[in-house]
Amino acid sequence: MTEDRLLPERVESVAHVDSGEIDDRRRQLALLVGVWTVIVLFAVLWLDRLGEGRTFFFDEWNFVVERWRLEPSTFLAAHNGHLSIGPASVFYAMFELVGLDNYRAFRLLGLLVHVAVATAVLVYVRRRLGSLAGLGGGIAILLLGTGWQNVLWPFQIGFMGSVLGFVVALLLLERRTTRSDAAASACIAFALGCSGVGVAAAGAILVETLFTRPWRRWWIVIGPLAVYAVWYLVYGESQADLANLAAVPDYVSTSGSAAVAGLYDLPLDWGRLGLGMLAGLAIAVLRHRRHVPARVFALVAMLGAFWGLTALSRGQYGDPGASRYVYVGAVVIVLLITEFVPTRAARTVAVAGLVLGLLSAWATSDLMRAGAGGLRREGAIIGAELGVVETLRDAVPADYAIDPVHAPGLTAGEYFEAVDGVGSSPAMPVQAFGSLSEFARTGADRVLFELAPPDISADVPPTGRCEPTDLVRVDSVSVIEPGSTVVLQASDPMTVVSFGRWAPPSFPVELAGTNLIVSFPDDVFGEPWTIATEFPDTRFCLAD
Repeated sequence: MTEDRLLPERVESVAHVDSGEIDDRRRQLALLVGVWTVIVLFAVLWLDRLGEGRTFFFDEWNFVVERWRLEPSTFLAAHNGHLSIGPASVFYAMFELVGLDNYRAFRLLGLLVHVAVATAVLVYVRRRLGSLAGLGGGIAILLLGTGWQNVLWPFQIGFMGSVLGFVVALLLLERRTTRSDAAASACIAFALGCSGVGVAAAGAILVETLFTRPWRRWWIVIGPLAVYAVWYLVYGESQADLANLAAVPDYVSTSGSAAVAGLYDLPLDWGRLGLGMLAGLAIAVLRHRRHVPARVFALVAMLGAFWGLTALSRGQYGDPGASRYVYVGAVVIVLLITEFVPTRAARTVAVAGLVLGLLSAWATSDLMRAGAGGLRREGAIIGAELGVVETLRDAVPADYAIDPVHAPGLTAGEYFEAVDGVGSSPAMPVQAFGSLSEFARTGADRVLFELAPPDISADVPPTGRCEPTDLVRVDSVSVIEPGSTVVLQASDPMTVVSFGRWAPPSFPVELAGTNLIVSFPDDVFGEPWTIATEFPDTRFCLAD
């Protein structure tokens, strides 16, 4: 009887303990969510500020001129060999919603995807090593300055989307339910649809599936890969170059070293040492385990496939340590390291994980600033050049290459068609040129000099002797108002004269005679021209 009376009390006591543990875990989770939210908000504000004053860059111009129409090729056409239905759909929707004149919306969207990747890393690490280590892993990726190309360049939602799909698929596979497996399959399809990184991700998930699932579950990966194969047969284009095959081992080694070094912005040789130590640690840890977890094989397969495929398709460009590649490698390396930490040591390394994450963010912050500065400079240059092109629209040939360096392949005809089709323009107004850097103003001068240069006539000797007193001179530079005609007299027919408009004169012209007449067009810009030469006996004067 006594035992029967005590039984309810024991059950109540156990229930109370379980309830207390659950409440404690909920409080810890709520604290983690709150801390991470604050960190993310400050990070996004900082990164958004770094991205001010920018416009579309490099590959994004391909999307601007090719992905604004509602037609199948907009979403299904390959870009540099990648299936880009995810990024193409996003850019098409953004063109419709915010147009071409609100690049900040594109930047914020890119930051949102990046935050999702960092959050997925946090969740992955937390499941294995606890909240503090999870925060460290999340912070390391969130503020990974060596990965600035992905973080700050919205076009890279393709790479980041594939990484996000991969990490989330790994998390879902751990639940081992039909519903979670189906969700993981959808994540793989998402990864494949974002970029070629998804091919490596699908291969890695296939490795894990073969080890952990019966053959009836292989549809998790086989289904998305089958759909990808159909797309490839219709729209795909191989970027692989067999000439790169011999260089694959060195490329993979360098990429791996760059990813390890990139976590702390270390020299590449230190990255090679770190990669070797990581491999040694992996061998040592796994030797003490009765079996190697399938997850380790999957993560190693992801790294090998990504670096190997990149070597085959991009090895000729010789950039294995590119920021966008470092980002992908760093994420997977962080996940891989957590697999090597024994469960019993999780509490011991928790604080170390947080410290290492904070150290990574601090060590790579200068690279984030430098990358942002470079993108701002590029954005100002192309924005100013487009301002000139739009102002002179009626006189610009359709096949004019606006900027082969910063926007390769962008011609005036395609650009005007996209601007008219979308209904807005990313060009910078000419009135704002005065506040731009010299790089941007020189870019504007270049386009103007190519499209509407001063008219230099044949050798026509003026009457009398030309004196420079009629021109305004500022620091040895002659200032000429639009619509003016100037006589140039030089003692040497090989004299070089430089012209400028918004920037200091920097576009040289070799005179074809000793007496020339230069007519400056009376255009809509209003800004005076400038002339300068290093030949002291060259004279400029206004023609009668």
